[in-house]
Amino acid sequence: MIIPIFTLFILSSIVWLFISINGRKEIGLFILNLYWWLGSIVPAYFAWLTWQDRGYSENWAMIGFMMFSLPYLVITGVMIVAELIFIRKWQGGKTKTIKMTALSLLIFLVFQMVVGLLSA
Repeated sequence: MIIPIFTLFILSSIVWLFISINGRKEIGLFILNLYWWLGSIVPAYFAWLTWQDRGYSENWAMIGFMMFSLPYLVITGVMIVAELIFIRKWQGGKTKTIKMTALSLLIFLVFQMVVGLLSA
């Protein structure tokens, strides 16, 4: 069940990212970043559960982290880096907000990955 959801997420994000960057649509990129922020809540929950259960010998929360959070973090992180690379020379009203939103999301995702991997 998770493979179709990931496929839909990846395809929609790539198409949305391509259209927004190609058309220089700042509002599209801002909405895409909000979409990724909302999606990052679930991996954050799994990372928190993994951190809470790190003392047990059978860390079942690590399975949720490895099967859901880690792929989401890697895929979204790559798309955020691509977004930041392609819009690095843009000048405009909302461009700075978009860059800060994407950069703060990237830092949040890296924090989740560090927490999840340290609790292994």
